[in-house]
Parts: sequence; C-alpha cells; structure tokens
Amino acid sequence: MTTESVTTPGSTAEIPLRQAAVPAPAWWKSSYSNHQGGCVEMAEPGPAAVAFRDSKDSHSPVLEFTRGEATAFIEAVIAGSL
Repeated sequence: MTTESVTTPGSTAEIPLRQAAVPAPAWWKSSYSNHQGGCVEMAEPGPAAVAFRDSKDSHSPVLEFTRGEATAFIEAVIAGSL
C-alpha cells in the first residue's frame, strides 16, 4: 500500500491518501452519474473501509479511506470546501 498526503486549496490540513489493491469487491456508481464519464465508483472492501476508483477505467488506481475519512471528504465536497 502506498501512502501520500494532499492539501486542499486554502487549507493547511493534510488529508492522508492510501492507494491500495482492492480484491474484487462489488463496485457501484451513483444513480446521479451522467453518461459523460465524469464519475467515480465506490466499493466496501472491508467493514471499516470505503474505496473509490475512476469509473472510466476499472484498472485505475484505487483510493481507500476509513469510513470516517470518506465521510469527512464527502461532507467537504458537499459543503463546497473542496
């Protein structure tokens, strides 16, 4: 597993990202996805993890978060701070 951190514009907080090989979980895409391909797929590779990947490329790198990290990320996107 590879670990790296990213910062968001206007923030000094670092968000840890872990790139992991996810063993064939069931992937799904939001019902809000459009046909232009700008979507991500989600999976639950384990009871405490949530994984994301590019929906256009099923072999793209997978980003895996804890449920708390994923919730914080999604809430920041909805709030417009990312």
